[in-house]
Amino acid sequence: YSPVDIFVTDQNGNQMGLAADGSIVNEIPNAAFEVMGQEKFLYLPTDEGQTYDIKMQGTGTGTYTITSQNIADSQTTSTEVFSNLPVTPTLTGHINLSNQTTLSIQETPESATETITPSATLNADQSEDVAPPISTATLSGTQGQPGFYRSDVMVTITAADGAPSAAQTASGLLSISYQIDAGPFQKTPNTPLTLPIIAEGPHAITFFSTDNAGNNELKKTLTFTIDKTPPEAVIEFDPALRDLKFSATQEGVAAVDQGSAVTLTDQAGNTTQITLEEKNRLQSMSAHVRSLTYNGVAADINKNTLQYIWSYDKTNHLKNFFQQVTSRKDYNIVAHYSGKTTKVAGQDQTGVISQSFTGLKIIKVTTNRGNFEWGY
Repeated sequence: YSPVDIFVTDQNGNQMGLAADGSIVNEIPNAAFEVMGQEKFLYLPTDEGQTYDIKMQGTGTGTYTITSQNIADSQTTSTEVFSNLPVTPTLTGHINLSNQTTLSIQETPESATETITPSATLNADQSEDVAPPISTATLSGTQGQPGFYRSDVMVTITAADGAPSAAQTASGLLSISYQIDAGPFQKTPNTPLTLPIIAEGPHAITFFSTDNAGNNELKKTLTFTIDKTPPEAVIEFDPALRDLKFSATQEGVAAVDQGSAVTLTDQAGNTTQITLEEKNRLQSMSAHVRSLTYNGVAADINKNTLQYIWSYDKTNHLKNFFQQVTSRKDYNIVAHYSGKTTKVAGQDQTGVISQSFTGLKIIKVTTNRGNFEWGY
């Protein structure tokens, strides 16, 4: 299989292979050379004791597979398989035909020559196996929405080489090849194969199985995302709603406001819950944060204060709006809107704050791992 070119010279100097222009050269009596798609087929007679020098040259990057078959009376009697070997344009080598076929490979001009033996040797029945094996993968972990997990994920890949038909014999499973994200392909003879994935973020697992006959399954890819971090909340007053508005700092987060408690849930199922003192904010026109929990674990907000108090006049215009946010990071900000201007006073890391704004100026509060951060 490409990307490898093969050129053969017999004991009399006759040659067979591809010329520089891509045409087939065949001077060897009773031999044949065929190219079908990505595959090259060489037929070399040995009934008169012929010997051959078979040279290999890499033509690209990827992998290649070589099968060496003995054929008698038009029937394959045995097959030796070299499956999914790495190749680069600088690879050179020889195929050595003897009682056991071997490859002599030099991956680069600087590397030492390596002798490679077959990955499998098949009998006559197994040599007829032309059906690839079948592999399946399952994911296990704590799942939220499809494809999102809030825990480590265990990828389990199983593979089997079934008989292609009742008249043929399966050659047996050779290996499972797999790639984690953008890493290199690796292979193992073990099935089932288990891969623990623990890093947060998007992941892609690409895999395929190979049988002893060299049949490769088409590549399959599973994608999923691990997110173990609860969302952070953005809290701000919405004049149109005449109430507080709760959102998240990231996309794909749903917010459920039940008055006294607001729950943010991301795609992986992580939750952040904000509990308020007031059960009916629209009636009391005030809100004070009582607790903040991440995935059910309470954050320490003893040194944090977040409260809002507002009122409307008889014409339903906002008359007074008081905002205060205090953080354990040593800042205290108070904003008061009196109907025409908003005065902001306090102190944070930048120093003393004393500002006046025409109209309504709303403080936007963002949670950050149990702490409160503020901005406009």
